[in-house]
Amino acid sequence: MTLEVGKTRSEALADAEESADLIRYYSQQVEDASGFDRPMGKLSPRERTRDILKPYGVFGVIAPFNFPLALAAGMSAGALLAGKTVVFKPSPDAPTTGLKLLEILREAGLPAGAFSYLTDSGAEVGKTLVASPNVSGLVFTGSKKVGFAIYQNFSAARPRPCFLELGGKNPTVVTASADLEKAAEGVLRGAFGFSGQKCSATSRVYAHRDVASRFRELLVGKTRNLVVGDPTKRESYTGPVINRRAYDAYQSYVEEARAGGGRILVGGKVLADGPLANGYFVAPTVVDELPRDHRLFC
Repeated sequence: MTLEVGKTRSEALADAEESADLIRYYSQQVEDASGFDRPMGKLSPRERTRDILKPYGVFGVIAPFNFPLALAAGMSAGALLAGKTVVFKPSPDAPTTGLKLLEILREAGLPAGAFSYLTDSGAEVGKTLVASPNVSGLVFTGSKKVGFAIYQNFSAARPRPCFLELGGKNPTVVTASADLEKAAEGVLRGAFGFSGQKCSATSRVYAHRDVASRFRELLVGKTRNLVVGDPTKRESYTGPVINRRAYDAYQSYVEEARAGGGRILVGGKVLADGPLANGYFVAPTVVDELPRDHRLFC
Protein backbone atom coordinates (compact mmCIF):
# COMPACT_ATOMS: atom_id res chain seq x y z
CA MET A 1 0.00 0.00 0.00
CA THR A 2 2.85 2.37 0.84
CA LEU A 3 4.64 1.61 -2.41
CA GLU A 4 1.47 1.79 -4.52
CA VAL A 5 -0.46 4.83 -3.23
CA GLY A 6 2.15 6.53 -1.04
CA LYS A 7 0.63 6.01 2.39
CA THR A 8 3.04 6.16 5.28
CA ARG A 9 3.63 2.97 7.26
CA SER A 10 1.34 4.06 10.11
CA GLU A 11 -1.45 5.05 7.72
CA ALA A 12 -1.12 1.78 5.80
CA LEU A 13 -1.29 -0.25 9.01
CA ALA A 14 -4.38 1.70 10.08
CA ASP A 15 -5.97 1.01 6.68
CA ALA A 16 -5.39 -2.73 7.11
CA GLU A 17 -6.71 -2.67 10.68
CA GLU A 18 -9.85 -0.85 9.57
CA SER A 19 -10.40 -3.53 6.93
CA ALA A 20 -10.56 -6.18 9.64
CA ASP A 21 -12.81 -3.96 11.79
CA LEU A 22 -15.31 -3.51 8.96
CA ILE A 23 -15.44 -7.23 8.22
CA ARG A 24 -16.08 -7.92 11.92
CA TYR A 25 -18.75 -5.20 11.99
CA TYR A 26 -20.77 -6.65 9.13
CA SER A 27 -20.33 -10.17 10.50
CA GLN A 28 -21.72 -9.01 13.83
CA GLN A 29 -24.68 -7.39 12.07
CA VAL A 30 -25.59 -10.69 10.46
CA GLU A 31 -25.31 -12.50 13.80
CA ASP A 32 -27.28 -9.86 15.71
CA ALA A 33 -30.07 -10.06 13.12
CA SER A 34 -30.11 -13.89 13.26
CA GLY A 35 -29.31 -14.07 9.58
CA PHE A 36 -32.15 -11.65 8.82
CA ASP A 37 -34.70 -14.40 9.36
CA ARG A 38 -37.15 -13.52 12.13
CA PRO A 39 -40.68 -14.46 13.26
CA MET A 40 -43.38 -11.80 13.00
CA GLY A 41 -46.50 -11.09 14.98
CA LYS A 42 -49.54 -13.33 14.57
CA LEU A 43 -53.27 -12.85 15.01
CA SER A 44 -54.05 -16.46 15.94
CA PRO A 45 -52.19 -19.46 17.43
CA ARG A 46 -52.37 -21.28 14.08
CA GLU A 47 -50.75 -18.44 12.17
CA ARG A 48 -47.06 -18.53 11.30
CA THR A 49 -45.40 -15.55 9.67
CA ARG A 50 -41.72 -14.89 9.03
CA ASP A 51 -39.67 -12.03 7.66
CA ILE A 52 -36.73 -13.23 5.53
CA LEU A 53 -34.29 -11.06 3.63
CA LYS A 54 -33.00 -12.73 0.49
CA PRO A 55 -29.72 -11.93 -1.31
CA TYR A 56 -30.11 -9.46 -4.15
CA GLY A 57 -27.72 -11.09 -6.60
CA VAL A 58 -24.54 -9.66 -8.08
CA PHE A 59 -23.19 -6.48 -6.47
CA GLY A 60 -20.71 -4.19 -8.15
CA VAL A 61 -18.11 -2.64 -5.83
CA ILE A 62 -16.12 0.35 -7.14
CA ALA A 63 -13.41 1.37 -4.68
CA PRO A 64 -11.19 4.48 -4.42
CA PHE A 65 -7.40 4.83 -4.15
CA ASN A 66 -7.27 6.62 -0.80
CA PHE A 67 -8.38 3.68 1.39
CA PRO A 68 -7.56 0.96 -1.12
CA LEU A 69 -7.98 -1.94 1.30
CA ALA A 70 -10.35 -0.71 4.02
CA LEU A 71 -13.10 0.60 1.75
CA ALA A 72 -12.74 -2.25 -0.71
CA ALA A 73 -12.94 -4.84 2.09
CA GLY A 74 -15.74 -3.07 3.91
CA MET A 75 -17.98 -2.58 0.89
CA SER A 76 -17.36 -6.13 -0.33
CA ALA A 77 -17.85 -7.71 3.11
CA GLY A 78 -21.31 -6.18 3.52
CA ALA A 79 -22.42 -7.70 0.23
CA LEU A 80 -20.72 -11.08 0.68
CA LEU A 81 -22.01 -11.63 4.20
CA ALA A 82 -25.56 -10.96 2.99
CA GLY A 83 -25.17 -13.79 0.49
CA LYS A 84 -24.44 -11.79 -2.65
CA THR A 85 -21.61 -12.27 -5.11
CA VAL A 86 -19.29 -9.34 -5.79
CA VAL A 87 -17.64 -7.96 -8.91
CA PHE A 88 -14.91 -5.72 -7.54
CA LYS A 89 -13.21 -2.89 -9.40
CA PRO A 90 -10.30 -1.23 -7.56
CA SER A 91 -9.03 2.24 -8.41
CA PRO A 92 -6.69 2.25 -11.42
CA ASP A 93 -4.16 3.82 -9.01
CA ALA A 94 -4.38 0.87 -6.59
CA PRO A 95 -4.82 -2.39 -8.52
CA THR A 96 -2.18 -4.33 -6.57
CA THR A 97 -3.73 -3.65 -3.17
CA GLY A 98 -7.06 -4.74 -4.63
CA LEU A 99 -5.44 -7.91 -5.90
CA LYS A 100 -4.12 -8.61 -2.40
CA LEU A 101 -7.69 -8.44 -1.10
CA LEU A 102 -8.69 -11.09 -3.64
CA GLU A 103 -5.81 -13.30 -2.51
CA ILE A 104 -6.74 -12.86 1.17
CA LEU A 105 -10.37 -13.80 0.55
CA ARG A 106 -9.36 -16.86 -1.44
CA GLU A 107 -6.96 -17.97 1.29
CA ALA A 108 -9.78 -17.51 3.82
CA GLY A 109 -11.86 -20.07 1.89
CA LEU A 110 -14.30 -17.89 -0.04
CA PRO A 111 -15.90 -20.04 -2.77
CA ALA A 112 -14.69 -19.59 -6.33
CA GLY A 113 -16.79 -17.06 -8.21
CA ALA A 114 -18.09 -15.34 -5.09
CA PHE A 115 -15.62 -12.49 -5.49
CA SER A 116 -14.44 -11.44 -8.94
CA TYR A 117 -11.69 -8.90 -9.60
CA LEU A 118 -11.65 -6.63 -12.65
CA THR A 119 -9.34 -3.71 -13.26
CA ASP A 120 -8.35 -1.30 -16.00
CA SER A 121 -6.38 1.90 -16.45
CA GLY A 122 -9.47 4.11 -16.66
CA ALA A 123 -13.23 3.99 -16.14
CA GLU A 124 -14.36 1.38 -18.67
CA VAL A 125 -14.94 -1.43 -16.16
CA GLY A 126 -16.89 0.91 -13.90
CA LYS A 127 -19.07 2.06 -16.79
CA THR A 128 -19.69 -1.57 -17.76
CA LEU A 129 -20.80 -2.44 -14.22
CA VAL A 130 -23.18 0.53 -14.10
CA ALA A 131 -24.67 -0.32 -17.51
CA SER A 132 -24.96 -4.11 -17.03
CA PRO A 133 -28.50 -5.42 -16.44
CA ASN A 134 -26.94 -8.39 -14.63
CA VAL A 135 -25.69 -6.24 -11.76
CA SER A 136 -28.38 -6.11 -9.08
CA GLY A 137 -26.81 -3.47 -6.84
CA LEU A 138 -23.86 -1.15 -6.70
CA VAL A 139 -21.66 0.52 -4.09
CA PHE A 140 -19.25 3.33 -4.97
CA THR A 141 -16.87 5.62 -3.09
CA GLY A 142 -15.46 8.59 -4.98
CA SER A 143 -16.20 12.04 -6.27
CA LYS A 144 -19.57 13.77 -6.18
CA LYS A 145 -19.51 14.26 -9.95
CA VAL A 146 -18.97 10.58 -10.77
CA GLY A 147 -21.28 9.42 -7.97
CA PHE A 148 -24.19 11.52 -9.19
CA ALA A 149 -23.73 10.22 -12.74
CA ILE A 150 -23.81 6.63 -11.44
CA TYR A 151 -26.89 7.34 -9.33
CA GLN A 152 -28.80 8.85 -12.24
CA ASN A 153 -27.95 6.06 -14.68
CA PHE A 154 -27.92 2.91 -12.56
CA SER A 155 -31.66 2.78 -11.80
CA ALA A 156 -32.91 4.36 -15.03
CA ALA A 157 -34.44 1.11 -16.31
CA ARG A 158 -35.58 -0.39 -12.97
CA PRO A 159 -35.09 0.31 -9.25
CA ARG A 160 -31.78 -1.09 -8.02
CA PRO A 161 -29.98 -0.31 -4.74
CA CYS A 162 -27.10 2.13 -5.21
CA PHE A 163 -24.94 3.15 -2.23
CA LEU A 164 -22.69 6.17 -2.61
CA GLU A 165 -20.02 7.71 -0.37
CA LEU A 166 -18.99 11.02 -1.92
CA GLY A 167 -16.70 13.90 -1.07
CA GLY A 168 -17.78 16.90 1.01
CA LYS A 169 -16.63 20.28 2.29
CA ASN A 170 -17.49 20.44 6.00
CA PRO A 171 -15.59 23.04 8.05
CA THR A 172 -13.81 22.82 11.37
CA VAL A 173 -15.02 25.41 13.90
CA VAL A 174 -12.56 26.68 16.53
CA THR A 175 -14.44 28.40 19.36
CA ALA A 176 -13.20 31.06 21.75
CA SER A 177 -12.96 28.47 24.55
CA ALA A 178 -11.11 25.84 22.48
CA ASP A 179 -7.84 24.25 23.53
CA LEU A 180 -5.86 25.87 20.71
CA GLU A 181 -2.96 23.43 20.87
CA LYS A 182 -5.34 20.50 20.37
CA ALA A 183 -7.34 22.40 17.77
CA ALA A 184 -4.25 23.19 15.70
CA GLU A 185 -3.00 19.61 15.99
CA GLY A 186 -6.41 18.25 14.99
CA VAL A 187 -6.70 20.52 11.98
CA LEU A 188 -3.14 19.65 10.96
CA ARG A 189 -3.79 15.92 11.11
CA GLY A 190 -7.12 16.26 9.36
CA ALA A 191 -5.77 18.47 6.60
CA PHE A 192 -2.42 16.90 5.80
CA GLY A 193 -2.68 13.21 6.68
CA PHE A 194 -2.24 11.37 3.36
CA SER A 195 -1.83 14.81 1.79
CA GLY A 196 -5.50 15.58 2.43
CA GLN A 197 -6.60 12.99 -0.13
CA LYS A 198 -9.72 11.78 1.67
CA CYS A 199 -13.33 12.82 2.08
CA SER A 200 -12.82 13.38 5.81
CA ALA A 201 -9.95 15.82 5.28
CA THR A 202 -10.08 19.27 6.86
CA SER A 203 -10.12 21.85 4.09
CA ARG A 204 -11.41 25.04 5.76
CA VAL A 205 -11.54 26.45 9.26
CA TYR A 206 -13.66 29.06 11.03
CA ALA A 207 -11.81 30.42 14.08
CA HIS A 208 -13.36 32.83 16.57
CA ARG A 209 -11.86 36.31 16.20
CA ASP A 210 -10.59 36.28 19.79
CA VAL A 211 -8.37 33.24 19.14
CA ALA A 212 -7.84 33.40 15.37
CA SER A 213 -4.39 34.98 15.52
CA ARG A 214 -2.98 32.49 18.04
CA PHE A 215 -4.62 29.53 16.29
CA ARG A 216 -3.17 30.66 12.96
CA GLU A 217 0.28 30.98 14.51
CA LEU A 218 0.13 27.47 15.97
CA LEU A 219 -1.18 25.89 12.77
CA VAL A 220 1.40 27.56 10.54
CA GLY A 221 4.25 26.59 12.90
CA LYS A 222 3.14 22.97 13.01
CA THR A 223 2.63 22.83 9.24
CA ARG A 224 6.07 24.29 8.56
CA ASN A 225 7.66 21.45 10.55
CA LEU A 226 5.97 18.61 8.66
CA VAL A 227 8.31 16.30 6.79
CA VAL A 228 7.24 15.40 3.25
CA GLY A 229 9.21 12.57 1.72
CA ASP A 230 9.57 8.86 1.04
CA PRO A 231 6.53 7.29 2.76
CA THR A 232 8.56 4.21 3.68
CA LYS A 233 10.78 6.36 5.92
CA ARG A 234 9.74 6.70 9.55
CA GLU A 235 10.42 10.45 9.63
CA SER A 236 8.03 11.25 6.75
CA TYR A 237 4.68 12.63 7.83
CA THR A 238 3.21 12.33 4.35
CA GLY A 239 4.37 11.14 0.96
CA PRO A 240 3.59 12.13 -2.63
CA VAL A 241 0.14 12.85 -4.00
CA ILE A 242 -1.36 10.02 -5.98
CA ASN A 243 -0.65 10.98 -9.61
CA ARG A 244 0.21 13.69 -12.12
CA ARG A 245 -3.37 14.94 -12.26
CA ALA A 246 -3.39 15.58 -8.49
CA TYR A 247 0.05 17.20 -8.74
CA ASP A 248 -1.14 19.58 -11.45
CA ALA A 249 -4.39 20.27 -9.60
CA TYR A 250 -2.47 21.30 -6.47
CA GLN A 251 -0.52 23.87 -8.48
CA SER A 252 -3.62 25.24 -10.15
CA TYR A 253 -5.37 25.61 -6.76
CA VAL A 254 -2.42 27.54 -5.34
CA GLU A 255 -2.44 29.92 -8.30
CA GLU A 256 -6.21 30.29 -8.07
CA ALA A 257 -5.93 31.14 -4.37
CA ARG A 258 -3.30 33.80 -5.06
CA ALA A 259 -5.30 35.28 -7.92
CA GLY A 260 -8.40 35.38 -5.74
CA GLY A 261 -6.75 37.43 -3.01
CA GLY A 262 -5.63 34.60 -0.74
CA ARG A 263 -2.47 34.93 1.33
CA ILE A 264 -0.22 31.85 1.38
CA LEU A 265 0.93 31.55 4.98
CA VAL A 266 3.01 28.42 4.45
CA GLY A 267 3.61 26.01 1.56
CA GLY A 268 2.20 26.79 -1.85
CA LYS A 269 4.92 25.07 -3.84
CA VAL A 270 5.92 21.71 -5.27
CA LEU A 271 8.91 19.91 -3.76
CA ALA A 272 11.34 18.74 -6.42
CA ASP A 273 14.81 18.97 -4.91
CA GLY A 274 17.15 16.05 -4.26
CA PRO A 275 15.37 12.76 -3.51
CA LEU A 276 11.97 14.38 -4.20
CA ALA A 277 12.82 15.17 -7.83
CA ASN A 278 11.21 12.04 -9.25
CA GLY A 279 7.85 12.10 -7.49
CA TYR A 280 4.69 14.13 -7.08
CA PHE A 281 5.60 15.85 -3.82
CA VAL A 282 3.87 19.06 -2.71
CA ALA A 283 4.16 21.28 0.35
CA PRO A 284 1.33 21.29 2.92
CA THR A 285 -0.31 24.67 2.43
CA VAL A 286 -2.29 27.07 4.59
CA VAL A 287 -4.15 29.96 2.91
CA ASP A 288 -5.75 32.92 4.68
CA GLU A 289 -7.97 35.83 3.61
CA LEU A 290 -9.78 34.06 0.78
CA PRO A 291 -13.20 35.66 0.17
CA ARG A 292 -15.91 33.46 1.62
CA ASP A 293 -17.63 33.17 -1.77
CA HIS A 294 -14.42 32.01 -3.46
CA ARG A 295 -14.69 28.68 -5.28
CA LEU A 296 -11.91 27.10 -3.23
CA PHE A 297 -13.52 28.18 0.02
CA CYS A 298 -16.90 26.82 -1.02
